[in-house]
Amino acid sequence: MGFRIIAEKLPGCGFAKDQDGSWERRDELKGTGLVAIFEASAGGEFSARLADRDSGEDYLPAVVRAGAAPRISEAFEALKAKVLGEITAPSMFTSPQAQRLADFAQQRFGETTDCPFRDDPSLVLRERQSGKWYAIFMQVQAVKLKKLRPESALWAQIPDPERTQLDVINIKSDEAQNLALMAAHEALLPAWHMNHRLWLSAVLDHGLEDHLLEELLERARQSLKGKKRA
Repeated sequence: MGFRIIAEKLPGCGFAKDQDGSWERRDELKGTGLVAIFEASAGGEFSARLADRDSGEDYLPAVVRAGAAPRISEAFEALKAKVLGEITAPSMFTSPQAQRLADFAQQRFGETTDCPFRDDPSLVLRERQSGKWYAIFMQVQAVKLKKLRPESALWAQIPDPERTQLDVINIKSDEAQNLALMAAHEALLPAWHMNHRLWLSAVLDHGLEDHLLEELLERARQSLKGKKRA
């Protein structure tokens, strides 16, 4: 389980919005000459670092007097945990993009994910009336996905596919659409563990725009409307 940033909480928790749309908060660590800088986005990204209060340069433990580095590190980690506790909520997903897509389905269709498998944490989205799946969220080892489309430029971004787990969403689709989409997007693959004619795999957090995946979810769900429950 991961966490998700609650964008509505950022202004009230000391974050100021930058020109690029990201949010930043600064907290001085008393008696250290350092400032903790926290950056967050509504898309789910979060980062934290320490910098010199006067120069703005990143903090380097080696230049701090002997014995001070562990104390500074402990104070920083405690502050970071506090900030995260203020601006986040638990999430079933480790992938920020997966969480955004699940939020989209809930807001747009009023449908939430469920886990139909006893020994598998994968989550599915079902069209409410038919009860049929139109999307599945899962984690898959990169080396297994690479076999589905080895020529994709995506793998240049993943230096160790044997040890890398990727977040994936399988979306109900059709063969003609799948071929056209894969020609245009390297992070789209023939469906993992599903019929390649009827499903498509999208590797999340690797360059695919939310609006593209939201459109595919719309189409997938629309294809099931009116169908009877099994």
